[in-house]
Amino acid sequence: MNLKSLYSSVGVSTILLYAFAFLGAYLAKREIPTIVWILIPVYALLTIVLYRMICTSVQKNPTRFVTSVYASVLIKLMLTVIIVGIYFFLQYPGRKAFTISMMGIYTMFTIVLIRALLPIVRSESPKAQH
Repeated sequence: MNLKSLYSSVGVSTILLYAFAFLGAYLAKREIPTIVWILIPVYALLTIVLYRMICTSVQKNPTRFVTSVYASVLIKLMLTVIIVGIYFFLQYPGRKAFTISMMGIYTMFTIVLIRALLPIVRSESPKAQH
């Protein structure tokens, strides 16, 4: 997958997440916490940055691929846990909706990242495709 294809996947995922958030808010007749609307594009940008970091890492040393992927997934997971933890600590309203939204955002963009990295895994000599 090249970078243009990654941008397309991230864009489609972002639109889908906004659509799911609107639909969820409409069906539940509750407001989605405002920070969710902000975090969707933040995670989109984070996914692109992590992809580029992994590609750069693989170009320097192909054996670092697995470590880079694990690290990037762990970075996003820890960021998600920290954000949810802070949200709970500050006792903002809508904690359940926020947590579900965050896990949806994390899952969607992790799937996009892994899917974007599959061509690198499948190639015999891993090379980043920009």
